[in-house]
Amino acid sequence: MTIDTNLIMKLVVDVMGDRQIQVTVTQSLKGALLVGTCSFVGALLAGPVGLAIGGASGGVAAAFATNGTFRSITQTLNDLPFEKKRQIAEEIQSIIDKLEVNDLTELTKIAMICASLSRSDPNVILIKRFVEQTVPVIQRHILLQPNVNQN
Repeated sequence: MTIDTNLIMKLVVDVMGDRQIQVTVTQSLKGALLVGTCSFVGALLAGPVGLAIGGASGGVAAAFATNGTFRSITQTLNDLPFEKKRQIAEEIQSIIDKLEVNDLTELTKIAMICASLSRSDPNVILIKRFVEQTVPVIQRHILLQPNVNQN
């Protein structure tokens, strides 16, 4: 793939520069660590059943431990100032503008592999629908652009 990683890294740095998003990521990692630890201990003590019990109890403990300490990234992004949202949108548009048909093909393959892993998972179904609806739009966008890379 020829996706410009510098553009993606700039986008990530810009988004992660917001203090609330840093808090969200940190608290999410703390919760995930708690869930993972409980699952691990449960599995050691009771095998597969302990894994399930540890994961469930760890999830509940993580929810209580982090309750009220952070908001989801979508909530945080919605609360960003208009200028910051516009800047992020421009960076995303810049990445999309530089996509080539080969990139789209590779991204579609990756999405379809992920979708085939768990056809009953609602999140995977949602991603698959998003890809199915978005790919034609991006293809039209790419195909309508003049190729400025030709010498």
